[in-house]
Amino acid sequence: GNILGEGLELILTSGQKIPNLNFKTNLTGNWENEQKRFCLNSLSLSLNEFLLTGHGNFEKEKATFAFNLSSSSAITSLAKIYPKPLRVKLKGEIKTDYKTNLKGQLQLNLSDFTLETKTEKTTGLQVKLTNNFCYHFSQQKLTLTQGQLNFNRATFLFAGTVSPSWIELNLKSPHLEFADFSSFFPELSALKGVISLDLILKGNPRHFNFSHSTKKLQSISLPFTAKGKIFSKDLRYGKIQFTQFICPYLLQKDVLILNPIYGKLRQEGDLKGKVNINLRDLTYQGEIQVKKINLGNFAAMFLPSSLGRIGGEGEIEANFKGKEFTLLSLEKYLNAQAKVSIKDGAIVGNPMLKEIATFLDIPKLAQFQFHRLNGSLRIIDGNVRINTTANQKEYGISIKGKSSLKGKLDLKAQIRLSPDLIQKARAKR
Repeated sequence: GNILGEGLELILTSGQKIPNLNFKTNLTGNWENEQKRFCLNSLSLSLNEFLLTGHGNFEKEKATFAFNLSSSSAITSLAKIYPKPLRVKLKGEIKTDYKTNLKGQLQLNLSDFTLETKTEKTTGLQVKLTNNFCYHFSQQKLTLTQGQLNFNRATFLFAGTVSPSWIELNLKSPHLEFADFSSFFPELSALKGVISLDLILKGNPRHFNFSHSTKKLQSISLPFTAKGKIFSKDLRYGKIQFTQFICPYLLQKDVLILNPIYGKLRQEGDLKGKVNINLRDLTYQGEIQVKKINLGNFAAMFLPSSLGRIGGEGEIEANFKGKEFTLLSLEKYLNAQAKVSIKDGAIVGNPMLKEIATFLDIPKLAQFQFHRLNGSLRIIDGNVRINTTANQKEYGISIKGKSSLKGKLDLKAQIRLSPDLIQKARAKR
């Protein structure tokens, strides 16, 4: 160092190499007598792939420090903790009075980030985190404000407080695409579209419990109370599409309540319902009601064109319960009851009805019009029972049978003809 008129200038250089560890540091600073502070003019500290640079001022009652931490290449020294390529950049500025708090701003960037599940691997992810913070020494509490997390195209805004025994977090995402998460959350792969998310989370993080086996999730116990709302103008699940979807939710005592659920179907129709999910044993139950369905558009999503077209306006009411969320679990545990009611409809182009119409020489049966169709569907442990009746003044049809969620179908149809219609058919012969 050098002794100057106004204080002391310090220059420190050190370097050391040991197996698997390369350490080097450079520091310059000076002590200012008049202000009674140490000015850190520059700090450069390298440890393997990491490089820390910074500067600041340190006084008796306060201090400020600005820094940059980065990895000069993909990190390999953390292979035991995270055995994937990763680049890190951390930038920040902190201030403290040593007694009451430590506060500042942080900005973290992760690139070449990899997430891997049992079935999927996603590489090249980009993660960026920025926020203002203040840590209160006496309360052992961290306050977060103006936080923002960017995960690829997804953006989360957050603020809240964190302590060893309590967390309270407000989280919002104005634009969240399922496609950004489906590669490492296969359960979401069937969901498509964009949603906005609003979340308030409160609870004790010490009580978290997550139980799973190597094959499946068994239970979740969350020490939080959460509430918020999911909103979307473009949500798709398989062939079902919503032009509007609103779902308030409440998580309390390990039970997730979705109520009321509202969706406007692109195929014309309004959906309302509610669902309760018990996270401790992964059981669920709920009910839905769909009104003002344009059956022609709705049925076309699920029925092959070879069965013909069905039209009319109607409604569906259903209640259901089950356990777990895999296809195998649906086949094993799903129990449900549904009622279907359709008025002023028609079945057109059905091969069976065409053959009957030709055989009896009754052309109107080929375009089977009905005043009302009433049907019921019952699912017991994945087995489906179907009972449907459609009637008109001169004829009617009843369909009964069974099916399975795997796609097996065994149906029997009975057609009713009025005496007058039979007489007309005989007269033609």
